[in-house]
Amino acid sequence: MLQKGSFKAWAENSSYLLCRNVELENRVKIIVSGGASAGPLFSEFVGPGLADGMAHGEFNCAPAAFSIFELGKIVSSGQGILLLANNFTGDFLNNDMAAELLNDEGIAAKAIYCSDDILSARGEPRSERGGLCGIVFLIKIAAEMAKSGFSLNDIYRMLSDVNDRLHSITVTISDDHEDVFYGEGFSGEKAPYSEKMSTVDGFVNTAIRMVLEDVPAKYRNAGSGCYVCVNRFRQLSSLEGNLIVRSVYNALERNQLNCGGITVSHIFDTFDRKGCNISFLFVDDRIKGFLKPVQGYNFTV
Repeated sequence: MLQKGSFKAWAENSSYLLCRNVELENRVKIIVSGGASAGPLFSEFVGPGLADGMAHGEFNCAPAAFSIFELGKIVSSGQGILLLANNFTGDFLNNDMAAELLNDEGIAAKAIYCSDDILSARGEPRSERGGLCGIVFLIKIAAEMAKSGFSLNDIYRMLSDVNDRLHSITVTISDDHEDVFYGEGFSGEKAPYSEKMSTVDGFVNTAIRMVLEDVPAKYRNAGSGCYVCVNRFRQLSSLEGNLIVRSVYNALERNQLNCGGITVSHIFDTFDRKGCNISFLFVDDRIKGFLKPVQGYNFTV
């Protein structure tokens, strides 16, 4: 599963570190971290066009702050470290501590926490939301900006704006295929909305309506449209994923939104059932230039 030529360091606390075995280019380095899963996020999101290093803990558990800190020291080339994680309590606390430790060592570090889950923390500020698969857009953009020589502060400002433009929704289907649930949490949180199963177009239209209601008008009117990532769960076939992509594309057209790019892959395994995460990034011309397709081991984002 892991890429050839990878550096591997197994820490006693069972966190896992991975970084590319390449010359240390003199640029900002990107580290992504999160709980282990059965999908490629996060362990396979290291490589060309992706992160420079990855740290993960046990299944669905954040890696230790010291593991992220040690990885930062390994990959640093003196231009700073950007830490990326989904916005969950353990990830926030441990990345915040790792950034503080790195700064104390004289290595400039900042952290961005993806908060794209539109149905988590309803009624609360966006900063309280959890993270889903929108983080793949943050990884891509950060990697491309770092490669292009942007400073840590420039990348941090851009990704803060990109995070505000990310909107993701979880759709799960009951085992008997009778019901569709929207916003179910992978830690057992009950879905806030459900309806009877009709067609693929039916539940995609509902999901996109919820997303568009959440998107501020200033982002919907940005002029450059949106990019979409569909993460299919373990029991959703490749064919079914492509049907969802078709429905998403058609729904965006009906809403007069230009789709700049759409991918479907098995990225993040959160449910052992049929369903998917659908992530939308509403872009402007500044962001669009950093969104070239990136191919991983067995996925495209």
